[in-house]
Amino acid sequence: MRPLIIVTDPAPLGDDAVAIALLLAARSVDIKLIVATSGNVWAEEAALNARRLVMLFGRDDIQLCVGRDLNTPTERHRVFMLASKANSATHYVGALARPIPRTSDAFSYCDDLLESIRSADRPDLLVIGPATSLTPIINNELANYVGRIFLMGGSIAGAGNATATAEFNFWFDPEAAEALLGSNVPLTLLPLDAIRTLHYSQSFAATVNPHHPSARYILTSAGSVAPPPICDELLAAVIVDPAIIAKSTEMRLTVETNPGPRYGAVAVLHGGSDRRPVEVIEKIDEARFWDVAKLLLAEGVLKLRK
Repeated sequence: MRPLIIVTDPAPLGDDAVAIALLLAARSVDIKLIVATSGNVWAEEAALNARRLVMLFGRDDIQLCVGRDLNTPTERHRVFMLASKANSATHYVGALARPIPRTSDAFSYCDDLLESIRSADRPDLLVIGPATSLTPIINNELANYVGRIFLMGGSIAGAGNATATAEFNFWFDPEAAEALLGSNVPLTLLPLDAIRTLHYSQSFAATVNPHHPSARYILTSAGSVAPPPICDELLAAVIVDPAIIAKSTEMRLTVETNPGPRYGAVAVLHGGSDRRPVEVIEKIDEARFWDVAKLLLAEGVLKLRK
């Protein structure tokens, strides 16, 4: 079984939760740790939502930690600065629309995340929320302890979903995204460009067990006038079946971290850049994805706790 660490910001209903549920049902994946990060909701709320989900699957053995304590002066300042960059042109602000929760004793904080990664025997990392939690350890040493990082984020050739130019995960913490793209860690990136037209259909939603934790989100998405694209669960499925990637290209990328209309936007570096290229997913095999989704979501391979 492949060891895996998930960095995620699950809302009570959302694609992060579907991605986690898919991987909980996959027999080829061994989830070692879930790192709750701020994004869709604040990290403490994300941890509560992740805990409820793993408990439904009877997986008390999976460790869970909160990436950053929001009540430290450094994090308070970062949140304040991010909020100052949101304006009427920002489509989605996620956790910024909610009050910051108080520090909770219900969860441990990821005080030594590098040691957790090191002890997991070269795990892959699935990063389906802002990469804030990884910032302190993104350096050349991290590459010695991970297999590959699978990162959901960015919009390269089209519009963003947080602003006109930026995808939400990158907009929420562009400095963390830039650090990852500039690191020596092997990286596979799923940008919005590859999945803009991939949505849940009502026919697929009808196959999902109504008691499955993901059922309500899938049904709501399928019935929406403007259904959201399938993002995080697609990248989770890639970990289960890498052949879902039908086409990928190596690119050297950078993220705009300066305030302005392109804050959080991705740019392709050409010419003599010495930055390590990342594998960018350009096209997916939709039939293979639906096969995995049906197997792990609709058919309920893993029995839920009764």
